[in-house]
Amino acid sequence: MKRIISISEVVESARSWQGQWELRATAEADYHETKSELVVQLDSFVRTADVKLPSGLPQGWLPKKQTLVERMPWEDALPAAKEIFQRWVRKVRQSLPSTVNH
Repeated sequence: MKRIISISEVVESARSWQGQWELRATAEADYHETKSELVVQLDSFVRTADVKLPSGLPQGWLPKKQTLVERMPWEDALPAAKEIFQRWVRKVRQSLPSTVNH
């Protein structure tokens, strides 16, 4: 498999009673040449920016990790991976609880 893209984006950053934190969305995309398949692994997590705080902020509201597999020609793989990631970023952003202080 060939790595197409490895990307991470800060979806939201804020300060709450728990300190400074950021919500990140990630994607790892590979292309399986013999199968002509794009494989995209999507994830998200919350990270504290303050080293004095524990990193285990509650994350039950985040979307579950996903792996998408789509058949396509090589030349379509990078644009498709970017589009899949942008949809994932929107989904992660929409999952943010309205009770979080921005």
